[in-house]
Amino acid sequence: MPSKYEEEEERVACALEEALAADQPDFSALARKWKVNRLRISRRYRGKNSRSTRLPTNRKLNDDQESALLRYIGILDDLELSARPELIISSANQLLSAAHQGSDAPPVVGEKWLSNFVKRHAELHTAKQKSRELTRMTQDRTTLSRFFKKLKTTIETQGIQPCDIWNVDEVGFRVGIGGKQWILTLNPTKEAHLASETCRDSVTCIEAVSAAGDHIAPMIILSAAQHSESWVQNDLPGDTLFAVSPNGYTDDILALQWIKHFDARTKHMAKGDKRLLVFDGHGSHCTKQFLDYCEKHAIIPFSLPPHSSHILQPLDVSVFQPMKHWHREAIDIATRTGCTNFNKIEFLAALNSIRSKTMKVNTIKSGFRLTGIHPFNPDMVLVKFPETTEDLPVTLPSSPHSPSDVPTTPKTVRTLSRVVHDIEERHGTDLSPTVLKCIRGGLIQAQTGSLAVSAMRFQTAAQKERNKRTERQRKVTQSGGVLYAEEAREIAEEKLAKEEMEEARRVWVKVRTAIMKRKADGWGKVYVQMRKDVKRRRRMASVESPDSADEDLLEEDVFPSAS
Repeated sequence: MPSKYEEEEERVACALEEALAADQPDFSALARKWKVNRLRISRRYRGKNSRSTRLPTNRKLNDDQESALLRYIGILDDLELSARPELIISSANQLLSAAHQGSDAPPVVGEKWLSNFVKRHAELHTAKQKSRELTRMTQDRTTLSRFFKKLKTTIETQGIQPCDIWNVDEVGFRVGIGGKQWILTLNPTKEAHLASETCRDSVTCIEAVSAAGDHIAPMIILSAAQHSESWVQNDLPGDTLFAVSPNGYTDDILALQWIKHFDARTKHMAKGDKRLLVFDGHGSHCTKQFLDYCEKHAIIPFSLPPHSSHILQPLDVSVFQPMKHWHREAIDIATRTGCTNFNKIEFLAALNSIRSKTMKVNTIKSGFRLTGIHPFNPDMVLVKFPETTEDLPVTLPSSPHSPSDVPTTPKTVRTLSRVVHDIEERHGTDLSPTVLKCIRGGLIQAQTGSLAVSAMRFQTAAQKERNKRTERQRKVTQSGGVLYAEEAREIAEEKLAKEEMEEARRVWVKVRTAIMKRKADGWGKVYVQMRKDVKRRRRMASVESPDSADEDLLEEDVFPSAS
């Protein structure tokens, strides 16, 4: 059933047809005949369009901006990402802000803009995103087959080289929360606990690896408002990118900063014209700026199917689990060496060691191989179905030796062991059991003491390193934003040099003030007279015993200290 407006439009069209056929149309008579407004017929006769067909005068975005927005939605569809309403509204506001030239606040779209935008473009459709069980999503062979087919087509058509296939993902750490570790004990009923203050701060590391086994320096996001000098008092690479956020997680702005970091660190490594960036689209923050930057710098974003990163993402399959393992080991070692608070500073100090043990060429390559990305082999994933993803093979690295188990004081214990061995061989039959027990007990005590001394030395050394890192813990390097480690270290060194110069100046002022005060008190005259007395006593001593002058007569014994 047509609406009231449509019925009126039909009558207006009939009246307009009669008006166009007449030489001098009578708009009033036509309005009475067709029961429509006279001005409405008159405007149509003069060429005015109907309200439904003419462009609205209050549109915020022009045609070019809306075309760019439609293209952005199309890119999200190709990446199999959901174009959420809030994401489209945010992108529209960004376009308005970029085009705004005044000094006042840029305009923003209204509450009904999105619904009107959808009505203006018939090619847009709304659909409700439904939840789906993870097992069904990951075991849908059709979805996975479509992913591999699309991946193969992209690699072949774009001429992507293996070294230009990259995978990026973020891994979160609860800084001071470790895991359960196996121990040895003589008490079978003992409950083993390691005392420490649990730091629950969140730190996010964004890592990127290639199918050739390469990796770049990470982006580290910490929950803070300012950059601290203590964050770079460690051995992290100088091109490590530090960022701060209120919760320690990434956001749209930091995602854009990271893609710039990725481009700068990988463009000299590329062998082809383009780089393929495989990522998990669930939390990728693919804003329009992000995708525009990728397009301008020959980076092809390639999204994984939803909820499939644990079987299709190389970082999740082979890298992040060992990285978590070494993080737990670092907490355990630090706690056993006297660190009662494994905080962000301790975490950053251990991060380079954690990454060096994890980011190995074979480990990275195995992730791409097990996911079937390179060498291209979809069967590596597809043959596992209908088996559950819990049956996927996971390789854990062997537990490392703790630094506290290093052999201790070899000279002393080895020497004592040889002595005990010689005594037992030469005089074993002549010695009483009590003496032999004392000898063996002494060796055991020496070995135990040597272990304790070694552990104490290691703990002391570790504590010294912690003290160095915490000395400048409260020194602020920069407020907000991102900062490379090398830049932060240069800023810290400049501040330290200025502080040392200021300290030297204060010491010199203090010494000069003391000298001036002593001169004012007549100390100079007293000093000259005392030196004359010393010379006179030395001459007298040399006359009385010329062969052996009194060498014990020192000026320090005669004069009080200048301080």
